[in-house]
Amino acid sequence: MNKSLKSFLQFILFLGLGLTILYFVFSKYQANYEIECVANNIAAKDCSLVTKIWLDFKSSSWIFIAISIGIYILSNVLRTLRWNLLLQPLGYHVKFLNGFGAIMIGYITSLAIPRIGEVLRAGVVAKYEDIPSEKAFGTIISERVIDFVMLIIVSLIAVLISYKTIIDYLKDNAVLKVGISLQATIIGVCMFLATATITFYYRNLLMNSALGQKIITLVKGLFEGIMSIFKMKNRLAFILYTLGIWLCYFVMTLTMLYALPATAHLGGETAMMILLFGSLGLIVPTPGGMGSYHFLLVEALSIFGVSKVDGFSFANLIFFSINIFGNILLGLAAYIALPLLNQKKS
Repeated sequence: MNKSLKSFLQFILFLGLGLTILYFVFSKYQANYEIECVANNIAAKDCSLVTKIWLDFKSSSWIFIAISIGIYILSNVLRTLRWNLLLQPLGYHVKFLNGFGAIMIGYITSLAIPRIGEVLRAGVVAKYEDIPSEKAFGTIISERVIDFVMLIIVSLIAVLISYKTIIDYLKDNAVLKVGISLQATIIGVCMFLATATITFYYRNLLMNSALGQKIITLVKGLFEGIMSIFKMKNRLAFILYTLGIWLCYFVMTLTMLYALPATAHLGGETAMMILLFGSLGLIVPTPGGMGSYHFLLVEALSIFGVSKVDGFSFANLIFFSINIFGNILLGLAAYIALPLLNQKKS
């Protein structure tokens, strides 16, 4: 199977997964909307969730939407500056436009094939800045570790602010529990031990092979990239950039709340909860977290008394506004601009 066909099939798979989740979420909220229509004496023919979302979009404030998109772009400017701090201990300084463009190309690619964008981001920098891709990717892993720590901090803040609200939510909503049988655990442990034993027994043969040498080089590069976080000279700037990125996410979310009449009365507490739930929704490997992101945002808003259908309108508003005007347009611009800005390298 050639690479293009494989990439296309991956795109179809993840897009199909995202659309499937989104369909079930939409069907659920369409049913909720029909109940609301009956309560408000709205005729069944006028009870279309698609129509409601479209009317909500038309009634939204494009000024607040534009501000929110601008803040999102600012977060990626800060992310570019932070990334450079991680690359500097390795002896590299990335041009701002190349770093920013690589990040946006990574985002737009992840909308097609989730998670592959980070690999491509490292590849773009490797192409235009002569940085080994494995080292660049190592610094990206460091970034993700730091962002995971920030997500934990956001979670703690959200819990402290809305402790009682969250407890009541968890009581009212069953949490999905995944059980692992004893038999499956034993099989997994045996497979791991067998693989480890074979690898250890043939370690010299494996390490001296061409493939083994490539793996060793890759691992060393990744490790060097990850460890760059401990070699930074300007750690204060790194911390400030990190706080700035997540502050942008918070303010972006808060500003988008003001864009929709149904959520304009909400404030910082709700924005913090949306940031937490939305970040968790993006973990699911669908294009941009499609479906799971919508579902969790609706749940976050429902905690604060926003109806499911209004919450679904908000989820679509922020999802498509940020992805279309933030990730897709800037990603396409980067695809076009970077080869022109780096003609000698190309």
